[in-house]
Amino acid sequence: GYKNQFIDQARSSAYLLSILAEKDLRPEALQTLADDTLLNDDAVFMDVIDNSNKIVIASTAVNREFREDFFFGQHGDSTYFVLLPIHSSVGDDNMLRIGFDETPTLEQINLAYWRVFYLAAGYISFVMFLVFFGARALKMMNKELALQTGALEHQATHDTLSGLPNRVLFNDRLHQAILAARREGTPVSLFVLDLDRFKEVNDTLGHQAGDAILYQVATRLQGTVREVDTVARL
Repeated sequence: GYKNQFIDQARSSAYLLSILAEKDLRPEALQTLADDTLLNDDAVFMDVIDNSNKIVIASTAVNREFREDFFFGQHGDSTYFVLLPIHSSVGDDNMLRIGFDETPTLEQINLAYWRVFYLAAGYISFVMFLVFFGARALKMMNKELALQTGALEHQATHDTLSGLPNRVLFNDRLHQAILAARREGTPVSLFVLDLDRFKEVNDTLGHQAGDAILYQVATRLQGTVREVDTVARL
C-alpha cells in the first residue's frame, strides 16, 4: 500500500545519501549535501552526529525531535525518521539522521478513503434508484461494482509497474506457505534477488529505461516458475 511504498522509498533515499556522504566527510561538504537534499527531495530534516552524539552539521525545515521510526506514523509527528551510519576509513563512523515528510502520503491515503466513500455512496444511491427500475439494471450495477472492487483489490496487492504481488500479498503468501510446510512436513524455498548496477541504468539511460528493465525481469521470472510459486517485488 501507500505506507509500505513510502517507507521503502524513504529508506532507499536515506541509504543513497549515506553513501554520498561517505565520499566527502568534510563538514562543509556534508552541509551542502544536507541543504541540497532538503531543496530537491521529500526530506524535511537532516543532520550528522558523531559517536558522542554531537551534531556535526544540520539542515531542517521542521522543528521536531529526532526519534527513529520503523513504522509509518509511529510517533504521530508526521515525519518518518531514519538513522544510518556514515562509514569512515580514517576514524570513527558518524551517523546520518534524516526525516521525510509523511503528509503527502497521508493525503494520498485520505484521498483514497474518500474515493471509496464516494463510490459506496454512489452505489447506495444507484441501488435506491434501481429498486424502481427493475432487477436487470441492478444486476448490471452489481457486475460493474465487482469489476471496480476487483481492480481496487488488485491495485492494493500488486506493484503498479511490474504487475507482481507487492509486499502485502507476498507476506500473506509466505505466511500461508510456512503454515502449509509445517502441517505437511515439506520445505519452503525463498530467493531474494537484486539487480546489479541498476542505479547506473537509471542515472545514465533514465528512469524509463530502468522501468522497462524491471518489467522485463518480472515477466521473465514469472515465465520460469510454477503457477503455485510467487514472484513479488518488495
